[in-house]
Amino acid sequence: MSGGRSVDISKFFCGCFWLLFEKKIIVGTVALKKIDNTRCELKALYLLENFQEMGLGRMLLETAINEAKKQADCKLFL
Repeated sequence: MSGGRSVDISKFFCGCFWLLFEKKIIVGTVALKKIDNTRCELKALYLLENFQEMGLGRMLLETAINEAKKQADCKLFL
């Protein structure tokens, strides 16, 4: 990508990380960080102000919650 930069996020989020795009712009994020075999932490829930009040934050949160449910015996912490 011209003018872009690459960051290895695996150092920060050893679980899952999602990006929400509007065209080619990142407008929201959410992540799960695995604490241990039974616990995950919700991280990096962010949504640009212009995209709030549209249900997109809930969609990001539900995505993370559903992924945590797929992982056997994973309790989700904030």
